[in-house]
Amino acid sequence: MKASYEQGRLPRAFPTTGIEILDGGFTEHGEVALWSVGGLAPQRGDIFTMERDILTHDLAVVTVNDHAPGWSALCRRVDIPEA
Repeated sequence: MKASYEQGRLPRAFPTTGIEILDGGFTEHGEVALWSVGGLAPQRGDIFTMERDILTHDLAVVTVNDHAPGWSALCRRVDIPEA
């Protein structure tokens, strides 16, 4: 999943310290892209939880890319066994 480019510029996250969630490929591929222009970037293997369609989904960070400014991360849905 790639963020779209507009007039040669990268898209901006809603606030400078927030994270934008691009989930267009979630239903078909189980993938979500996270994007931020600031803040701490996640590490590969970090787990995020997302709520969508009244269900919660665990997502693992697969790749992280640095941008100037900010970062983006590709996450994939994972099944975590209940303890």
